[in-house]
Amino acid sequence: MKPLAYLILAPTLATLPAWATPSVDELLRDGESMLAAGHFDRALASCRAGLDTLGTAYMRPGVDDDTDLKLMAADLQRRNGHVDRAAQLSCQMLRARIDLYRRPGPGASVAAPPAAAKAGR
Repeated sequence: MKPLAYLILAPTLATLPAWATPSVDELLRDGESMLAAGHFDRALASCRAGLDTLGTAYMRPGVDDDTDLKLMAADLQRRNGHVDRAAQLSCQMLRARIDLYRRPGPGASVAAPPAAAKAGR
């Protein structure tokens, strides 16, 4: 189940023209800015949109990834009314997945993560 703030933001992202669609990096920066400003719903929405945009592009064979477990914990925090903790964990996991995406290795890419338009939005 998506957080309410995500459901409000996601249709907006989907209707943007490709040239105006935020990249994963921009969504992370926005999420972290919103965290710092105490706007936890907006931070959560931005980082979740970044996670959705990145999708599975960060995954590589042989790399241990526990971000799914931490995102489940973030969902639990949100359901228990701790949007601040959910936003913080979600933004941390987006950063971790971006780092995994850029990590050098066999078949690794050092390019920028995809923008929403490139991820089928």
